Amino acid sequence: MASPDENPPASNIYLSEEWSKAAVSITFGSQNSPRPAVLVCGPKNSGKSTFSRHQLNVLLQKYKKVAFLDMDVGQTEFTPPGVLSLCIIENSSRDPGKYLQCVYALYDYYRDELCKSESSKSSMVELPLIVNTPGWIKGSGYEVLVKILNASIVGLGISSEESPDIHLCVGLGIVRGVDLSKGLLYVITPVPPTILEKVDVLLQGFIQIPQGFLQVQG
Repeated sequence: MASPDENPPASNIYLSEEWSKAAVSITFGSQNSPRPAVLVCGPKNSGKSTFSRHQLNVLLQKYKKVAFLDMDVGQTEFTPPGVLSLCIIENSSRDPGKYLQCVYALYDYYRDELCKSESSKSSMVELPLIVNTPGWIKGSGYEVLVKILNASIVGLGISSEESPDIHLCVGLGIVRGVDLSKGLLYVITPVPPTILEKVDVLLQGFIQIPQGFLQVQG
């Protein structure tokens, strides 16, 4: 899956003019030729991975999807080392909605398939999750992050004694996890514990994420 940002950071990898012309020729050389199948071979440290990555990006300028058969198990491109893989790379730089669908589908698979016990589908297994997000927090990249994070950001409310329909929001929290077997909800929040212990309502809906939430404070 290509990045959802329309202006990703420029790469510092050097690519010779000869290689660059070869990638363009393979992709756009003939309109009547069948779809290209490119086999990249050479000794170690000859630039096979660099050229393969560049060729992939050039092909995505013409084709919506490109298949990538990775036989280099020592230095894989899209999977952990030691894995033979056939990946379908789709250029979604102009379709953030498609990018989000893929993100949600992967998370749903993690939650509904990987986190459930094989002996009992109703019980959950302990499987920590690390989510690595793109470093682009402006433009379309920011919009994608906001839509992803809004699914897990909640308002922390305290019920009012005067009216059951009125709640005092004391801050925001990120839902880190849910333990159904223990009835526990894990929330990350800067709200002090003395106030947090009074929270009895989670408020959901559209919550605007502050810009500073996604930026590094120097």
